[in-house]
Amino acid sequence: MRNRLLLTVAVLAMATGCTTTSEGTPLPGPSTEVAASSTKPPASGEGLPSDGAPKVENPLDVSHFEQHPCDTLTAEDARTLNIPATGEQTGDAIGETCFWRNSETRGSLAVSFFSGDGGGLSSLYREAKGVGWPYFKRIADIGNHPAVAYNINEKKPQITCTIAVGLSDRLAFTTRVALSDANIDNKKDPCEVAARVAGMLMSTMLEAA
Repeated sequence: MRNRLLLTVAVLAMATGCTTTSEGTPLPGPSTEVAASSTKPPASGEGLPSDGAPKVENPLDVSHFEQHPCDTLTAEDARTLNIPATGEQTGDAIGETCFWRNSETRGSLAVSFFSGDGGGLSSLYREAKGVGWPYFKRIADIGNHPAVAYNINEKKPQITCTIAVGLSDRLAFTTRVALSDANIDNKKDPCEVAARVAGMLMSTMLEAA
């Protein structure tokens, strides 16, 4: 049975030397950037990982954060990223998202958990190969968990980059970065920034485990 899986990616834009949107390119709030069609994996998780996705050797129980994604960002990390300490939570059948926005810089961060997908990183690998995303790359593990960086529009990410981290073979979360106007044009690598932020979020979840 084929299912439309709304893989909501996270958005980050940090100010003051990290990320923020330009005056001419307002950054939208949480949105669906990727619509992925895939076969729903069996409830037991049998057959995962698939489509070339790496196995998650040390599954992490993040059930609290799946329901309360805003708790992934500490107040200290929020100050570092120059975004409000309090985020706005939204959700649907696929999972929960928390979104933070700095109204002055228009910088923002969102964290999304694909709890209702059930395919983890395998869903992303399947979609990346099926559609042919221009940028999709395995990167160094984040918190000892497999991670990938991707951009569905650019072959060489200039402004945005999404990091997806496998929490188990059936669950992943994403963080997406949008660089500031001052940091584009190869001044900063959005994928490096996104990976650093994903590391902050993983640290919070690992400490709570």
